[in-house]
Amino acid sequence: MLSYEGYSVSEIAKLYKVRTRTIYTWFNRWEEMGLVGLMILKGRGVKAKLDELSSVQIEQVKAVIQSDPRSLRNICRDLSELLGYKVTKNMLRRLVKKNSSTLGDALENA
Repeated sequence: MLSYEGYSVSEIAKLYKVRTRTIYTWFNRWEEMGLVGLMILKGRGVKAKLDELSSVQIEQVKAVIQSDPRSLRNICRDLSELLGYKVTKNMLRRLVKKNSSTLGDALENA
């Protein structure tokens, strides 16, 4: 509607605090799907794979943390090999925070 009223893409981007590329994406989705194209779609973003660990895998993570508790880099490398996908420091921090009752002991005892 703002475009129809004469606003430029950069003005619209500033109003909504998004990149101009986002505005062009909105325009394309509007032309392809109409109003439905502007709705927030389900399943967007990267899923946190560490949230889906089983209790057995949590115990494996605990063992890896205890093996080298002073090096997040080494822990992430070892967990990446164990789990089969890249584990970042931020992913590990979130996992430890979420499972503090289980993994917190591993960090304290190490």
